[in-house]
Amino acid sequence: MYIEKKDSLIEPGKYLKMWVIGSNANETTKNKTKYKVMIDDSRIYNLIEEGKEYFVSVQGNKEVQKTDYIYTFGQIGIVGGTQLAGKGRIE
Repeated sequence: MYIEKKDSLIEPGKYLKMWVIGSNANETTKNKTKYKVMIDDSRIYNLIEEGKEYFVSVQGNKEVQKTDYIYTFGQIGIVGGTQLAGKGRIE
């Protein structure tokens, strides 16, 4: 996954939302499908950088009475570097 944008929204005392927007790094067409991945773990969020590529394996579970899938990052890897793990939702 190529990370195009990284952002967060903080409402003190209420919630913290963190996400990245990216696409398949191997897709060569101009109209790439972009994905928004919500990240629960700030340690994972802080290690991910814009403009970099990551190997991402994702496992999904569907919650009862919800249309969204909740995804767990089985692995996030930097080529020749660290491997990370965390939870997130992809839209």
